[in-house]
Amino acid sequence: MDRSRRKTVTRRQAVRTAIGVGAVATGIAGGSETVAAAPGEELWEFETRGTVQSSPTVVGNFVYVGSDDGSVYAVNTASAGLRWRFSTRGTVRSSPTVVDGLLFVGSDDNAVYAVDTESGDEQWSFETDGAVGSSPTVVGGTVFVGSDDGNLYAIDASSGTEQWSVETDGAVEGSPVVHDGTVFVGSTDGSLYAVETESGDEQWSFETEGAIRASPTATNGLVYFGSDDRNVYAVDANSGKEEWNYETVGGLSAPTVGDGGFVRETLFIGDRTGTIYALNAELGGLRWSKDVGDDIRAAPTLVSGRLFIGNSSLYSLDAKTGEENWSTDLDPTSAPTVWKGTLFVGGGRESLYAVDGGTTQSSQGSRVLTGTLGHHGEWAHADQSIEIDTSATNQMEPESESETTSNDETDPEPVETETGDEPPSTDSSDSGEELIQIATLSSIGLLATLVIGGGAYWRMRGSGTNDYTEPGTDVDSESKTDEYPEPEPGDTDQSTETAADDTPVESADTDDPEALRADADDRLAEAVDERNAGNLEGAIEQYTAAIELYTTAAETADEEATEEIEETVAQAREDRAAAETALEAQESIRESLQLGEESLQNAIVAHAQGEYTLSKIRYRQAREEFDAAIEDAEASDVDPFSEAIEVPVGSDNSLPSERLAELLGLSDGTAEALSEAGLETVDDLTTEATGSDDETGRLEVTVVTELLEEGTIDDELAAKLTALYWWHNEETHTVTDRTAVEARYEQAVAGYEASR
Repeated sequence: MDRSRRKTVTRRQAVRTAIGVGAVATGIAGGSETVAAAPGEELWEFETRGTVQSSPTVVGNFVYVGSDDGSVYAVNTASAGLRWRFSTRGTVRSSPTVVDGLLFVGSDDNAVYAVDTESGDEQWSFETDGAVGSSPTVVGGTVFVGSDDGNLYAIDASSGTEQWSVETDGAVEGSPVVHDGTVFVGSTDGSLYAVETESGDEQWSFETEGAIRASPTATNGLVYFGSDDRNVYAVDANSGKEEWNYETVGGLSAPTVGDGGFVRETLFIGDRTGTIYALNAELGGLRWSKDVGDDIRAAPTLVSGRLFIGNSSLYSLDAKTGEENWSTDLDPTSAPTVWKGTLFVGGGRESLYAVDGGTTQSSQGSRVLTGTLGHHGEWAHADQSIEIDTSATNQMEPESESETTSNDETDPEPVETETGDEPPSTDSSDSGEELIQIATLSSIGLLATLVIGGGAYWRMRGSGTNDYTEPGTDVDSESKTDEYPEPEPGDTDQSTETAADDTPVESADTDDPEALRADADDRLAEAVDERNAGNLEGAIEQYTAAIELYTTAAETADEEATEEIEETVAQAREDRAAAETALEAQESIRESLQLGEESLQNAIVAHAQGEYTLSKIRYRQAREEFDAAIEDAEASDVDPFSEAIEVPVGSDNSLPSERLAELLGLSDGTAEALSEAGLETVDDLTTEATGSDDETGRLEVTVVTELLEEGTIDDELAAKLTALYWWHNEETHTVTDRTAVEARYEQAVAGYEASR
């Protein structure tokens, strides 16, 4: 798994983008088409400042997608040029829904937003009491969306006012599905709810033994969904009666139902062990399954006999047989959306990609019909009409001229061209981007575009860098929030400064540069203390506050003092950047450790029960995740374990039995021999002494080694007992240093080798 992807657009991608734009300008390709390429080949990459978990939505010539950096992006499908960026105050995991020129999306800042797709301006926002990772579904002028506060909301699409809400006993993380006048949604309380769309009256609920996190899907009178109890369910849409269920071996993605090449439709779904299942949608029987070797979290996408799925790689499978058409090491982070043969998907941690899908068709099946998890212009409800109620009381008004949601008031309005691209940038610092955009607007030939692309290349080379700024990073717009805002000299007379969390903080008199510098010095010292204590988020906030104060002080300071301030600010920015990098590494380590622990615990259970294929898969996944955590720790310039990391082990952390004889299926003689050695339960085993193997250096359980040398147990049983020694019977596992991670890595390696 490649965890070191570049975070800027390369020269090669810049030239490729220029060629693509030239093709559009000369009529070689349509306004929404991309460059012809081999199946699986990357057409372009658009960098954001956070992981793209949001599934892209394609309407017209633009693809809309959210990012963990808190923004929603509108990006040209042909050139990867940025049309606008709308900023929220939280991670955007929600997939945008676009209807009649309005984009609807949720954010972890607890709000649902309606945004004008032409300008990127906010039309209204609706506040909930929890993060909104759910993707809105818009049907009949109503926005249906879930929240982590446990509610399903129905919101008027034109005004943003609540029509009704239904409370569940858990978070509503998945996207609601609307089918024949009923909205279906799952909750982490383990139930699927059916609610009447007009009144909000509950029609029925269906209980499972695990949380329902992913979106359901509905077609032909049935509702399909997966539960953390590892089952796929099909229930009657009218009554909630179970039609069938199918048991898998791991947590499940959202399902997709469509034409799989059989008489009856096929349901496609992936699980956390890396297995993709094709089931008879009517009867529930298995048609085929395929192990692609890693965790599958995003819903499969069906396109004209092809199935696109992603984990550490992006795969195209034959929908009828499961045979691989092609794959590419893209590290997808969202469910793919396919529009006219081009596949749009989040990947590589912080990018949106356009990839040639090896087809000319668009996404099909139940998810397109219901408009969940990203859609395009052919979805079932694409032709709705929505008129914004400008008199609505909760419509957002800018608090000041400087707090616009997308484009600054002084900026020119976006100009649509025949190709659907944005006007050229006037920012001279865009390092070649403006040349590419000019190529789109001009009636120039392909040769001229190649010259312009080459010009961008040589400008980048002349600047001494192999990269150029991501498309649209420096557009002349001021979003509602910025990650770490730094005021320009002369912006305002500030009587307060705002920390990174937007909380006003009292500051010194802005007319006294010495007082400001003293206050900034204090903030800088606090930043260093916070960083040394391992509180990176607090350090970043203090660095930001210090920089703002220093910048304000420099406006009225004398020349000598200004030079000193500039040097201090430069160092503070460098230190803050290092803290940001360390925080990113820490979060990446925590995520890798969680996935690694979940995989290792499940591998141990499978190993103990003799399920060697599954244990081998899970040991391998654990090994890769622990290795990734070690790499991130080595790359960090601060200790990521300065504060202990609490790692959730997973909801399926359980053994069928604590008694070794029952768990391992031991003969009476072997069970008696273990009992004489003091080993009757798993707890007995985990308290035994250990030693280091002289050849491998790996930790061994002393009593197990002795029993093996005596011939009382064989190698297979010794491996199972050793694996059980690694077991953690807690909901969380505390990691205090890199040595502990390296030990878990070695355990995963040993378990993989021991699984037959």
